[in-house]
Amino acid sequence: MSTSELGRLQNDLNIIRTVTGDDLPFDRWDASFTLAVGCSTVLPAIVGAAGVETRWVLLLAAAPFVAAVIIGLARNYRAVHPSKSCPHEKRKEYRLGVPIMLAVVPLLFGFRFWATSAGAPAAVANGCVMLFLGLLLIIEGLYNSGRRAAMLPGIAAIVGGCMWPYCNLYQLWTLLWSCVTISLVGASAIMYRQLAVRVQRDDCAN
Repeated sequence: MSTSELGRLQNDLNIIRTVTGDDLPFDRWDASFTLAVGCSTVLPAIVGAAGVETRWVLLLAAAPFVAAVIIGLARNYRAVHPSKSCPHEKRKEYRLGVPIMLAVVPLLFGFRFWATSAGAPAAVANGCVMLFLGLLLIIEGLYNSGRRAAMLPGIAAIVGGCMWPYCNLYQLWTLLWSCVTISLVGASAIMYRQLAVRVQRDDCAN
């Protein structure tokens, strides 16, 4: 088989992936980044579980997580520039998907403000926001096979939302960070598995 025929076969395979939803919007770097972010949440969870109640210590423990998220998103946003060689799905994920998600955040905060203004307890309103966010993530994971990993953070958000009204600040801190740790480590495992399956399919196709 000539090089041109192999190229056409690869293009056909990419088109099939796009149509069937199997074109993954992430690569191995993203899976490793998700795992690294999940590991960065272990420290604040341990600090909270240890009973530390000094707020500046809690915030300092969360600093690696914030830094990792900012660095990773900035790196990927630059990497998916049209001038770079980047898969279409990943470019669409960051150029379209991320702005849409950021637009949803003000709506959730708007709902919280409305709920508290109407007399709902702040803890209940915050829990409802987490529930809505979790449902959005689960629906996204169910709708698109390439985003199955979003389901675990969605489940974690729902658990946190349900428990929010029953926890004090420091219990909630430990619970939420623990949920984030488990969900992101699990999500990275799903991403690695999907990448491995795609490699196997490519080997069979070639």
